[in-house]
Order: sequence, then structure tokens, then C-alpha cells
Amino acid sequence: FDDVINSLRFGYGGLLKDRSSLSAYCQNNPDGVIEGNYTKEYGFRVDTDEHSYILRCNPTKGDYNFYVYAYDRETFEKHLNEIGGKDMGNWAKVFNLKQMAKTVMFLQENDFESIEKLSDDIDVLSSEISIMKSEIKNLESRLAELTTLKTQIINYAKTRDIFEQYKASGYSKKFFNEHEGEIILHRAAKKTFNELGTKRLPTVKSINKEYDEVIQIKKKLYSQYHSSNEKYREMLKHRANIQTILGQTVSTKNSKKEQEQSH
Repeated sequence: FDDVINSLRFGYGGLLKDRSSLSAYCQNNPDGVIEGNYTKEYGFRVDTDEHSYILRCNPTKGDYNFYVYAYDRETFEKHLNEIGGKDMGNWAKVFNLKQMAKTVMFLQENDFESIEKLSDDIDVLSSEISIMKSEIKNLESRLAELTTLKTQIINYAKTRDIFEQYKASGYSKKFFNEHEGEIILHRAAKKTFNELGTKRLPTVKSINKEYDEVIQIKKKLYSQYHSSNEKYREMLKHRANIQTILGQTVSTKNSKKEQEQSH
């Protein structure tokens, strides 16, 4: 029971944090209105795996502000079914307390004091993920360049003597026909060097060394990228939980990007 009350203090928009929070929550959830003895009151329902808690709230200053009624959930549901009122009219809101408790713990562990702070951090993390994604693509491009460069250097070395003979023959058509494959490979290698802006050919050993270094950088960065993505999805999930409780829809400048990155 204490865990439930504590969760209601920190979760659900601080429903039971203080009277001001209680009043704000009730005003934000007008479908929870029930007729009290002399003023409007509000009813809400919270479920755990084993129990159902019914909250009767009265934000009026100087009055008893809330009552909590605890029931065995299975018995309670059975009774509701029998009286044909499982939805408890239009005022009972059903929440998954276990899920909300995880959200509260997440907010506390990460020092998120408000949904605005959480949203700001989501935007920052989204930008960081985009940068990492771009860097990973650049590293992959470099790996492709190194693979191509290595292949062409090997082809160039294997066909250099043939091409020198071809030049010495005055670019003889007969010589070309006899060594067409080697000459084409040689020219393709030189074209690749020009396209890559390679002024001085590196050794295969140095290419292998750089390739291994880039692979290690990519692995480390990809690990960070994966971890950030997991955290990002978790933050989106917890913010959605809070929005559900508060009945809010928070629009952010990165909403489209959030949908893409969370998949």
C-alpha cells in the first residue's frame, strides 16, 4: 500500500504530492468528475497485479482531500462484471501502476524534474544520435574506399609491366588485343587513384593498418550508437507514459525524427 501511495506522489503528475498538484490533476482530467455531497469530487482507479485502488479526490482547501479504497482486484473485477459496470461510468481511469512505477524510478534516477526537461534531453540525444549515424556512414564509406584502393593497388602492381610494354610498343593495337584484360585493369586502377585524389600510392600494409583502425573506431562508435538508441527509445516510452497520465500531447520539433529513430 505504501508503495502505491508513494508512486502516486511522484507519478501521475504528482497526483498526491500536494493539494495544488491534486487540484491541477483533477482540472486536467474533467472526465473524472463525480458528484460529491456539496462540491465536485473526482474519482480515479489505479491497478496493480493483485489490487485495485479507488481514489476519491476533493481538491477543496480545508477539506479532506482524498480517500483511497483498496480491493482485491480479481474480486473487484468480478463484482463490476456482475453489476454491469466494468468501465465504472465515465470517471474511472485505469492505469498500469507497475509501468508507471518504472517511469517514476527512471525519472528519479536520471534527475528529470519535469516532462519539459525530459523532452529537452530527448531532443539533445536525438541530435547526438544523428551525428553518430552520420559518422558511422562516413567510416563505412572510408572502409569501402580502402577496400577499393587495396584492390586497385594490387591490380596496378600486377599489370604495370604489361602496361609499360604497351607504351613502349607505341600503344600497338596488336599488343592491346593480346593483353586487353591487363591493360583495362591497369587503366581502371589509375582512374580510381585519380578519383580518390591519391597522389602517392600507399602500401597494402598501410591500408590494412588503417582498415583495422577504422573498424575498431566503427565498433566503438556503433556500440555507443546502439546504447544511445536504447536510451532514446526508453525516454520516449517514459515520456509517453507521463503524457498518458497527464492527458497531454507534447509536440516537439523532432517528432518526425523521433518516430524514425525509435524503430
